[in-house]
Amino acid sequence: MISEPLNAPPSQPQSAFDFDAAEFGRKYNRAPFLFRHNLAGHPLLQLSKLAELALRMDPKHILHRTGRVPVDTNFDHAHELHPPSSSLAYTLEHIAESGSALTINTPELDAEYKPFIASLLEEIRQATEPIDPGITYSAAYVFIASPGSLTPYHMDREMNFLIHVRGKKFAQLWDPADPNVMSPEEVDRLFARFDVPRPSYRPELDAKAMPFELVPGTGVHHPFIAPHLVRTGDELAISLAVTFRTRASDRIAQLHNVNHRLRRLGLAPRAVGTDPRADAAKLAAYHLGQPVLGAAWRLARRLGVR
Repeated sequence: MISEPLNAPPSQPQSAFDFDAAEFGRKYNRAPFLFRHNLAGHPLLQLSKLAELALRMDPKHILHRTGRVPVDTNFDHAHELHPPSSSLAYTLEHIAESGSALTINTPELDAEYKPFIASLLEEIRQATEPIDPGITYSAAYVFIASPGSLTPYHMDREMNFLIHVRGKKFAQLWDPADPNVMSPEEVDRLFARFDVPRPSYRPELDAKAMPFELVPGTGVHHPFIAPHLVRTGDELAISLAVTFRTRASDRIAQLHNVNHRLRRLGLAPRAVGTDPRADAAKLAAYHLGQPVLGAAWRLARRLGVR
């Protein structure tokens, strides 16, 4: 189990996060790392308030399912494949014993939660801006889960700060740059095909997992598209994820999208990031659109760029 030193939180917190500046600079978007936060006692993250939020949100923003699911469950359809046995109201009232897991998508759409989530994103922006400027997209998610629940293996198309506020969680993360975890073809498809399953779990991945134990007041940073799965301990668990993209991650996503399209043309493009000239040509083709992609690629090959 990875155990990293954590600084003691201030006696009178002035901010939500207590990032270690040196560690943040070394590891942000390169490797997962534990961090401290001061949100475990925040009024808006208590079960009673979150239950009120879930019940007044549009149902389309609530994903409600059985908590104990196979690790290789299709993440995007877990709530359909493993529907709950009780109503949302019952689950919220009996979450400790209902065997359920629910996600509140984009709580920032709620008027009461909007300024709170915005303040968290602003603190994250202040930390990331010097090294990864320009947040272009963000979304938050609240996770409420019964003991023994599992979030199946998957990878997000964003960066993530997972903030844990109640119970205990055991997170496993993987290096997204390891081709034995996700092949270049799988990563390319992840950004081009939202209609097909994300790269799936395989038992041999266990040996490569980086485990983190989360208790209230701690969290773990997920680098861009880092695969992960999360298990809860023997009591109900509550976490909040703040996910976001930046200009740099958008650029990477666009390059993988182009690579996937080129593969579908029977071509073998160079991996993203290995050749600046090739990346520049691909981005130009991406912004010109699909009709000219093939022509742009043929020109690039004549110029010795692929």
